[in-house]
Amino acid sequence: MSNSKTYQFENQFTLENCVGRVVIAVVGHPFDFVKTLIQLGYEPLPPYPTTTIFGRHRLALPGVFRYIGHIRRTDGLCGIYRGIGYKLTSVLVNGFIYVNLSEYLKHLYPEEESLNEDKKDEDKQSTPDLQKYVKLCQYLSRETASRFVALLASYPFQVMTVRVCAQFVGRETHYDTLFGAIKDIYRTGGVSGFYAGFMPRFLGDVLVLWIGSNIIFVANSWIDGDSTTKNYVSASVNFIVSSLLYPFQLVSTVMSCNGQSARSLAASAYTGHPYANWVDCWRHLSQLGEIKRGSSLLWRYQSTVLTAPLIHSTAVDRETRYRPKEW
Repeated sequence: MSNSKTYQFENQFTLENCVGRVVIAVVGHPFDFVKTLIQLGYEPLPPYPTTTIFGRHRLALPGVFRYIGHIRRTDGLCGIYRGIGYKLTSVLVNGFIYVNLSEYLKHLYPEEESLNEDKKDEDKQSTPDLQKYVKLCQYLSRETASRFVALLASYPFQVMTVRVCAQFVGRETHYDTLFGAIKDIYRTGGVSGFYAGFMPRFLGDVLVLWIGSNIIFVANSWIDGDSTTKNYVSASVNFIVSSLLYPFQLVSTVMSCNGQSARSLAASAYTGHPYANWVDCWRHLSQLGEIKRGSSLLWRYQSTVLTAPLIHSTAVDRETRYRPKEW
């Protein structure tokens, strides 16, 4: 592989990329705010009895719009954008590093030679599908490296976003300023506190990327050259895989606000007892039947009744705050 030319850095993170990410982040932030609180286990509004379309009696939890309305009534219109500064910083840092690092890796490992080899192999009537799969693996490897570095740089701001949203529970003010957020995270959790929940978030992203891409590759090999059908298959596969791997996102959020590294926040009482690691958190949420908590924001049902106090107490254990509701 020849790569004699020196790489000249040119920012590939264009204004269009920046504006697009900012608009999506701003529009979606109220929903992400509510989703974060639900993932942490905080339910400020009481459930109400309802009947499902299958005729079953269930306790329904208020949907995302009622939840947003509750936040607005409590903190005003600006309250639903609590933490937007940290989120925008995370999105822009992540986007800038990801886009430029991807471009650099493409320069460092060009595909020109592999393309020439593909043509030679096809002429020899060998296995072009195998060559295509090798190229796919090369692409996924570059994507994995780019996403890892981008997430590594932006994740501390993601932790700050989760915790500033969690302040809604106990009305703290530690994370209202960047200096206060950095001080609290470092004081309670040290450097590792800035990366609480990092591993499940990264593993979830990588698994979605690799599993989804491999399924799409296999599916497209069975589909004739219909781009519309292929796009539909790609979108459907990515949605299904993301839904199946949602627990990684949930565990990441819970671990971001759990244990001693988040002891200054009342919301840490809702995340359960301090977990030894993210696997322990996953196992415990699975035992409670809450491993998909927050995956749906419109139609939500509760199988247990939350009785957690609003006042923070490190002695509160999650099992003592749940009792089954019988119908």
